Amino acid sequence: MRWTRIYAAFLGTGLLLVGCNQGGLDATVTGKVTVDDRDAPSGEVTFYPVDGDTTRPTPRGLIGPDGVYTLKVGAKTGLPSGEYKVAVQVMDTLEPPKGNQPPAARPLSPVRYGDPTTSGFEFTVKPGANTFDLTIKGK
Repeated sequence: MRWTRIYAAFLGTGLLLVGCNQGGLDATVTGKVTVDDRDAPSGEVTFYPVDGDTTRPTPRGLIGPDGVYTLKVGAKTGLPSGEYKVAVQVMDTLEPPKGNQPPAARPLSPVRYGDPTTSGFEFTVKPGANTFDLTIKGK
């Protein structure tokens, strides 16, 4: 009987630690951003919780040169499942950086896509893997 209690306490502690390690990140989101049917060269995708709960994380993902993004919360890939509005900012790098200066860039996406309330993108993120491609009409 005593070993059963010890085993149950050990198992419960282990499950608690596994749950805490996940930090509520029960979903992943990846996708491709296109602007006027071309891969977005760079930028950022940000998912904002629809309920406006500021205690929930704001997942972000950088857009790679192939237009692909993957959302992260801090350094961890993933996000909590739920309803999200999305903001997208697509940039075009004009020239390589000079010295310590950032590269010159110009926006490729209209301003409305950078605001989650006007972008028109809203998704339900379910536990597990999710794919949301974002198609933007340029200026």
